[in-house]
Amino acid sequence: MYSKSLKYGDTITLYSEQVKGYLTSMGFNNPEIFVQSDPFSNTSFIPNKRNMVFKVMPRLVYDAAKDYRKLNEQIAASKKQELKEEA
Repeated sequence: MYSKSLKYGDTITLYSEQVKGYLTSMGFNNPEIFVQSDPFSNTSFIPNKRNMVFKVMPRLVYDAAKDYRKLNEQIAASKKQELKEEA
């Protein structure tokens, strides 16, 4: 059954008309993203097209988000501790 709505698990490619390029990542473990320029809107000349494909996931389900949240909690706790010690 074909559905026009986006669902969890779907794979997508994001293209920016404004900068004429695809949102790209350097792999699964690298959280950095950038725009791969493609002024001709032709992906046949772009290497590593798989780096432009993203999977739709529920918010905060993947490990990097959990690690990021835990780190932010640790930083907030240490700042509170520093403020108590200064007082």
